[in-house]
Amino acid sequence: MPYTGLLQTLETLEVEALERTAVFDTMADGVAILEKSGAVTYANPAQLKMLGAEKLQTVLGRPWTDFYDKKDVKELSNVAKSSLRKAGKWQGFARARRLDGSYFKKRLSVTLLPNGSVVCVSNDVSLSEDLRRQENLLKQRLDAARQLETINLLTAGLTHDISNLIGLISLTSKVADIPPGLTHDELQEAMIVINWASDQMVDLLTPIKSLGRQSLPPKTKDLGAIVEKVTHLLGLGSGPELNVVSDLPDDPLVGYLVAGQLFKVLLNIGLNARDALGDGTKEIKLTLRKGPFVSGSARFDVGQIPVVPYAIISVSDTGNGISQIVRDRMWDTSFSTKTDQGGSGLGLPIVAEIIRGIGGAISVNTQHGMGTVFHVLWPLNASVTDHTRQ
Repeated sequence: MPYTGLLQTLETLEVEALERTAVFDTMADGVAILEKSGAVTYANPAQLKMLGAEKLQTVLGRPWTDFYDKKDVKELSNVAKSSLRKAGKWQGFARARRLDGSYFKKRLSVTLLPNGSVVCVSNDVSLSEDLRRQENLLKQRLDAARQLETINLLTAGLTHDISNLIGLISLTSKVADIPPGLTHDELQEAMIVINWASDQMVDLLTPIKSLGRQSLPPKTKDLGAIVEKVTHLLGLGSGPELNVVSDLPDDPLVGYLVAGQLFKVLLNIGLNARDALGDGTKEIKLTLRKGPFVSGSARFDVGQIPVVPYAIISVSDTGNGISQIVRDRMWDTSFSTKTDQGGSGLGLPIVAEIIRGIGGAISVNTQHGMGTVFHVLWPLNASVTDHTRQ
């Protein structure tokens, strides 16, 4: 080849090398080229940064084994060399060593060139793994915080519900102060109520005992029996001026219930109604019937009409109604109209939480001077029928 032609060829090769280097220099991944002996002939800025080298001269001419631990060199050689001989390339993960002696994990892609040189493209995955570990740690802390919040809410709700039951026990136990005209049947009925309320307090501890395990399974129960029990409890100690009655269907209305849920809902609504009635002759009425809910103009304060068959339990009173100010805030945990009486404001928020959890709904109709009605839409299991009320 004439001298001029050889010079042009060398210039062309130099230009191509410069172009390839320019491309490598702008890559985010680390690129290193090794000659056949394994010595480094090129490293782009990303590769230098990974290794902790400030200048290219720091790594040029050094064998690739300088950047790995002896044990890792042996494992990498056994795995990669075999693949390079067969397929001319290898991909995987390796633990590399920086110039300061620290280690990092990288994803490595190695390609064997026809002249025996090797192109190594790599990226540091230790940072992403650290971020993933931090993300997992934050998730664990968030889960722990949520569990603590659940425990706090459960404890607050439990305290509220037990306070209600203790109040009922206190009212019932006052029969001992009634003059000698008290009959044996009346005393026995009072003791039955006290024992039942005590059992309910024990049942309220079940969610805490099951915390961290699977949700409690629902059981088949007659809603009418629960409505009757709440009706009876609301009338205890209220005096002759308050009439508490129930209106139940002729046939039992049965559904799947988690222990104590419907009882807590109706008792909280009923106690709120009783406390708000004031002086004079008043009435609280609990009505049970099967859906559908026919009030077309109803506004749902909690939830929506269930998509499955449901029962409607209405708790109505003949009080003065709920003011708009109270209605706007009565579902807030921070709001109570009975703070001077030790009220916690948790009654209706507990009700709302239960109703949302079962996929039910609540509609409240109230008018000044005309009383209030809470309509509770409680989902049923359509296949459960023909049970006897207990």
